[in-house]
Amino acid sequence: MNGDVLALALQSGGQILAGGSFTTVNHVTRMYVARLNTNGSLDTTFLAGSTSGANGPVNAIVNQTNDRILVGGNFTLFNDFPNNNLVRLMTTGSLDTSFDTGAGADGAVYALAETFMGGRVKFMPAARSATSTTGALPVRASPA
Repeated sequence: MNGDVLALALQSGGQILAGGSFTTVNHVTRMYVARLNTNGSLDTTFLAGSTSGANGPVNAIVNQTNDRILVGGNFTLFNDFPNNNLVRLMTTGSLDTSFDTGAGADGAVYALAETFMGGRVKFMPAARSATSTTGALPVRASPA
């Protein structure tokens, strides 16, 4: 990778998701996010047909229990669609259009967590902003 790796997540099939400030993996364009196969090679099926990934660094990745992928960072586009700093992907790397963040996070997302509260799946993004040192965003429900 030609830049820093800032986030890693393990998928149920053993693949590794990586996010960071890189734009290539083994000389193949991968804009800030990539998936590695169990043997460490680049999974070229992930984000297949997509030319962009994110347009800025990916700081956080969570592989949810349903194998959908939460991605947080400092970007305004993902796969050429407007998304402010937070998206959810299907296992192929395509955008999960059922996940609506509205205007998205108002600042870069630096951490993500998935938890279960009251029998519901919830996720918690954390961001920094000019008005808050923690930048904690409200807990939002996420479909299971």
